[in-house]
Amino acid sequence: MATRMLHIRDVDEDTKSWKVKLIVEEKTQRRPSKTGSTDYQRIMFADETGQKVVVSIFGSDIEYFKDSFELHKTYVITRPRVKRCDPRFCKFGYSYAWTITKKTPCELVDGEFIPPSILKVQFSSLVDLISRAGTDELLNMFYVLGVVIDKKERRTFTASNTENVVREYAIVDQEKKVVILTLWNAVAESEGPLIDRAVDCFPIIKVSNLSISKYYGGSLGSTPSTVVVLDPEIPECEILKTWRSNNLEIIVEMITKDHFLQAEPLGVFPTDKLFSIADVISEAKLDRFTVKVCVKITDLDQKYFYMACEKCYSSIDAEFNYYYTCSSCKKTTLAKPREKIHANIYDESGNLDVTVFGPHAINIMQSDSIMNMKVFDEENFVSSNEINKSLSGAMFFMKIRKKPRHFGGIKQFQYAVMNLQRIQNIAEDGKPKCSTSKGPNLSEKQSRIGTSFVNGQLKDVIKKEVAADSVIFSAV
Repeated sequence: MATRMLHIRDVDEDTKSWKVKLIVEEKTQRRPSKTGSTDYQRIMFADETGQKVVVSIFGSDIEYFKDSFELHKTYVITRPRVKRCDPRFCKFGYSYAWTITKKTPCELVDGEFIPPSILKVQFSSLVDLISRAGTDELLNMFYVLGVVIDKKERRTFTASNTENVVREYAIVDQEKKVVILTLWNAVAESEGPLIDRAVDCFPIIKVSNLSISKYYGGSLGSTPSTVVVLDPEIPECEILKTWRSNNLEIIVEMITKDHFLQAEPLGVFPTDKLFSIADVISEAKLDRFTVKVCVKITDLDQKYFYMACEKCYSSIDAEFNYYYTCSSCKKTTLAKPREKIHANIYDESGNLDVTVFGPHAINIMQSDSIMNMKVFDEENFVSSNEINKSLSGAMFFMKIRKKPRHFGGIKQFQYAVMNLQRIQNIAEDGKPKCSTSKGPNLSEKQSRIGTSFVNGQLKDVIKKEVAADSVIFSAV
């Protein structure tokens, strides 16, 4: 039987003697499977109708195809393996996933190629995406295009003796909304340095398959399916390059403000009356207090999150993203994880246990509920020792609420943190000192981005364009 040229939607597990012409849209790097038993690589193709399919390559076959499947090149692929995929992971309205091996004939098309214009992409503005912060959505079908204007130094946190690596970048689009993009673990280590080297030129990145978090007042995070392309060769990128060139002074001003790579300020308390911990415990009439304290974690078995009603934050017994009617607010909503920490605060007069929720908990432990839930679901545990290490030398202003509770006829008090702000470090001599760690100063930043101000004039910022060839990142 002659080999027929088909389109993606014509193909299922029973199709015989076929081939298909495809254009490469995205290509991940090689990465290990969750079990570590083999490596895999995924490539997104589209056919002449615009229909897309995800193709996988495994093990030694990745090396075999290392010089193949260039972005926006057209290939004819003959009889790859076809398998029906789990409905939860089906994409683009197509129920099958394909696998290519070294035995699969793959030929680069030299003549009648598929035009890149067939790769229709729905880009979302950063303002639109961040308006969803707090929903913890997974943006499987959305794409982000932005200019990388700054970076934060690599940091780590430990869970179950496993070090997790984080790199964060500030990105902006034409609406001048600055948003934080967080890359985790392998992508932070392998591709992060490439972004770091290009950041002086304000590179443009295309990102897909993200999660949204409330961290930093709304930020984007990588997922196992995330793909990032540096300076993609698409018309939208050229438009953004023009905007970047016309708005260099605004971008430099954004950087020198140096606010977007720090958590949102949660309140300033300089005029509030300060109470000692002993005052809080003994006071019988007041129920709200401002204190200046240090923090430590003493409950070593906590999850650092709980499942909550998306509307009223009441604790509920439901799976993530499960629809239910809340017994407290009576509204039908989704179950979402929310940050929660049991902490001990102390000063020279004493100590007491408090509960910290939401963005205030993020401020303390520097990770959000989605990451905490992920670590817990993988039967790992966030290291309390690592959190305490990061808290040693830190002081906070806190507003706390004192609320009476009766347990077995005995009156006790619970304390909840209503607001907090990290304000001081402790010097080696044990005395408080004001924190000045707000990032590089103005001259350091101007030097970093390759510019200087002479009599108020901005010199050339972008000294060179990033290499024309796109670099592909895959978040893991």
